Amino acid sequence: MRNAWLNRGIVAAFVMLLSFSQVGCELPDTLDGYRDIIESELFVTTEEASLPEEEQSETAESTVLSGKEIIEGNDSFSEDGYYYSLLSSEEQTVYQEVVEAIQNRSSKQVSTLSEDILKKTYQAYLNDHPEVFYLQGYTFTKHMVGDKLDHMSVEGKFAYTAEEIAEKQAQVDAVVDQFLQSVPEPASDYEKSKLVYEYLVKETTYQQGVSDNQNYLSVFLEHKSVCNGYAKAAQYMFHKMGIPCIVVNGDAGGDKHAWNMVVLDGSYCEFDATWGDMSYHGEGKENAPEINYSYLNLSSEMMGKTHAVDGMFPVPKAESDDHSYYQQEGRYFTSYDKEQLKAVALDSAKDGVIRIQARDEALYQELYQSLIEDQDIFDYLEYAGLTTDGNLSFVTEDELYTLSFWK
Repeated sequence: MRNAWLNRGIVAAFVMLLSFSQVGCELPDTLDGYRDIIESELFVTTEEASLPEEEQSETAESTVLSGKEIIEGNDSFSEDGYYYSLLSSEEQTVYQEVVEAIQNRSSKQVSTLSEDILKKTYQAYLNDHPEVFYLQGYTFTKHMVGDKLDHMSVEGKFAYTAEEIAEKQAQVDAVVDQFLQSVPEPASDYEKSKLVYEYLVKETTYQQGVSDNQNYLSVFLEHKSVCNGYAKAAQYMFHKMGIPCIVVNGDAGGDKHAWNMVVLDGSYCEFDATWGDMSYHGEGKENAPEINYSYLNLSSEMMGKTHAVDGMFPVPKAESDDHSYYQQEGRYFTSYDKEQLKAVALDSAKDGVIRIQARDEALYQELYQSLIEDQDIFDYLEYAGLTTDGNLSFVTEDELYTLSFWK
């Protein structure tokens, strides 16, 4: 992303770079799951009174995961989650056993001896459901007979009491219900997705180190969060509207990251409200528009220019950009059409920002040369209600072929 300003008659007076990698997303090492690097370990050795007399001993080796590692799930088991559907029958059984342990707030023996399967099924459970915000971590216990692993058990670690959980969930639902009441009827899937995107950006400031920033409490109650909070909040809001949505774990701009895929009119789209929030992008954002619509409902091809999915689970492919902001709002250019540019400028009077996207690299360079280098953008400012004197700020995204202009 390149941010700068123009002064009539002075080209590119200065350039200020906004790098997406300036601010990394504050995530656990494996995003909501069991950490490869364990912050705290508890090894408990017990001698079982019921052991045979052949001098066998049974020991219990426990690994306690604390803090932000596990932060999401659901307090009711559902078999229709996307990530659940990717599991084998054996893994689905473990998934259900993990859910039972959480529901009962007790230790539960699981039907696997594999730490990897336990980790995978827990992550699937967390990815499918945004409602469990109250887990601090989990403990899994290895039960050994001699030097042989006999079985494992799992138990959740809870940040809140049952009463506190109910109170906080009621507060969240009051906030979300108020948002839902503001959604006009009828509204298209695109319009609903845009409202969710705008709500998350306007109501949330990207900030690391805040409490509950790995779940939606930080978004709905504290209005400060990181990417995982944005993604979980989006998932919850879409679910409330009856729109399928999943959380995607991966990397963006060199940092661990979480975003969403949402189903609009039967088609998957990639959705990243964190990258749509200029408070995410660090220094140099102050004069920029509050919302960057470039990461609203992209194809996987376009999102893949800056985002990469991790390897734990496959995710659907978003085939089209038909639901993107630029295509839906008439701001997608297939040629340098001056009448279209005039129409966009007229429409931009609503918020004072002229936003356009080119079809490909060649057209993007043509628009860049004309509007920025040759300063032809000044010919369209009056249509957007902007003055033609003084400085004009702009931001470009070379990977997505977008240009935005504002005073």
